[in-house]
Amino acid sequence: MTELFNAAAYLTERRIEAGDGDRVALRHPRGSHTYAELAAGVRRVAAGLAGIGVRPEERVLFCMADDVELATGILAAMYLGAVAVPCSTMLTGRELATLATDSRARVMIGSPQFAAAVTAAAGSAPTCGTSCSPATPGPRSPVPRP
Repeated sequence: MTELFNAAAYLTERRIEAGDGDRVALRHPRGSHTYAELAAGVRRVAAGLAGIGVRPEERVLFCMADDVELATGILAAMYLGAVAVPCSTMLTGRELATLATDSRARVMIGSPQFAAAVTAAAGSAPTCGTSCSPATPGPRSPVPRP
């Protein structure tokens, strides 16, 4: 039987198991994260995604600034078995809604500075029921469906 492979666990937890948990995994504008810190963040975000109903093979659209939160979110989606769909932060709400619809994104996550576009897009993307912001500790209100 084929053994399952989890790329996010391979990129984080394997390094911890090898004794590299205290080594720097990511450098970003506000500092750095060790492998142990990154792995903990990935597990925390993956648990949050699972908590709002994201399942393996579902898409999670990310409209986020290039920072540690985006890297953590992408790895968390992968850790959960979901498909990360990063996109350009230059998209308008309407363009973002088209991308969300075309990709069949279940959830959209946006950095605070892109919250207006993400919220507008979530309201008109038929498959997307939740929009989140890393600055917000949980999902924003689920988007009502007509």
